[in-house]
Amino acid sequence: MVSIIIPCHRKGDADWCVERIKQMYIRNFEVLVIDDELCPGVPAKKRDFGAEIAHGDILAFIDSDAFPPPDWLNNARGYITNFALGGPSILPPDSTLKERIADEVYRHLPFSYRVKPTKPMIVKEMPTSNLFVRKDRFMEVGGFGCDCLTGEDTLLCEKLGGCLYIPELIVYHRRRPIYHPLFKQVANYGRQRGMFFRAYLGTVWSYAKNFISSK
Repeated sequence: MVSIIIPCHRKGDADWCVERIKQMYIRNFEVLVIDDELCPGVPAKKRDFGAEIAHGDILAFIDSDAFPPPDWLNNARGYITNFALGGPSILPPDSTLKERIADEVYRHLPFSYRVKPTKPMIVKEMPTSNLFVRKDRFMEVGGFGCDCLTGEDTLLCEKLGGCLYIPELIVYHRRRPIYHPLFKQVANYGRQRGMFFRAYLGTVWSYAKNFISSK
C-alpha cells in the first residue's frame, strides 16, 4: 500500500489536493494530512510524523498546493528502489498568465528538470512536492531528521544516495505569480537553504561543486 503524506498548517489547506487524489486509478492507498494540530513545526517534522504512523510500505510525499493526475501511482510502480523516486512538478492547465511567466523563469534555471519533463536519470535530489521512498529505507536512514524550513528533501536524497528521476511521474504544482510573490519566495528559499547547508551539509558552494562533479 502507498501512504500519501501531505503537510499543511490548518485543516482544509489540503482539501483541494485530497479531492484530486480520490480520482486515482489505483485504490490501494491512504492519505495522511498532517496539520499543526497533529504535529506543530516545520514541514519536515510533519512528514517524519506522517511516516511514523503510515501503514503503507511506500511513502509518497506531495505538497498541499499540488495535485497528482489519476495515473500518478501507476507511473511510480516498478521504479521503487533503494533510492528516492521523483518526477517533475509542472504547471496546472488553468494557471494564470503571471503564473505562466513565473514558470518560464523556473524553466530556464539549472534545475529545470524539476518543472518540465526530460530524460530519465539519477539526480542528486528532488523536491518533496513529488517524492516516493520505501518506508523501510526511509526509517533506516532516520527519515528527514531536519528542523530547517526547507532542505529536508536534499538531506533525505543525500542519505539515500540519490534520486531516480522519472519524467512521466508528474504532479501539477502552483507557481507564485511574477513579480513580487515569486521573488519573495525565491529570496526566502535562498535564505533558508543557506541556513540548512550550514547546519547539515557544509557550505552551499561545496555542495554545488559535489553536485556538478556527479553529473
